[in-house]
Order: sequence, then structure tokens, then C-alpha cells
Amino acid sequence: MVLQRLIEQAGMPTVIIASLPTVAAQLGAPRIATADTPMGAALGAPKDTAQQQRILTAALRLQETAVTPGETAYLPESYRS
Repeated sequence: MVLQRLIEQAGMPTVIIASLPTVAAQLGAPRIATADTPMGAALGAPKDTAQQQRILTAALRLQETAVTPGETAYLPESYRS
């Protein structure tokens, strides 16, 4: 999160894809995208490239559209093993 805040201070917006959004919010993440995924698999299930792409695309959209500091987007994705 420290690096993310430094990047933000330099004028570049950031977003974190977090499995634990409450922790990310407590640490001051400026934008948080989260899905129902376990730690270590924030982008979704292994080899599920379609799901990974949807999560990444949604995170990038949040980066463009978020207006409130600390905004969290809950993505409609679930981990499938």
C-alpha cells in the first residue's frame, strides 16, 4: 500500500485487487476491487482466463470511474476450483 500511495501522490491513479478488502481499506488503499476469491487468487481460479480478464477489466474500469477516496467495487465473481 505504501508504494500505491506514493504512485498516487505522483498523480497516477491506482487500484488494488484485494481478497481482503477490509484490510486494504484500513491500510488506506485509494481504490479497491474485490471478488469472492481466496487469498493468493485475487484474479480468480487458475487457468480461468475468462474470469481473470473480467476481474482485471472491472478493476481498470474502477480506476477510471471511482470518485470517492477508498471506494470499493464488489465484483460479481466467485472462485471456482
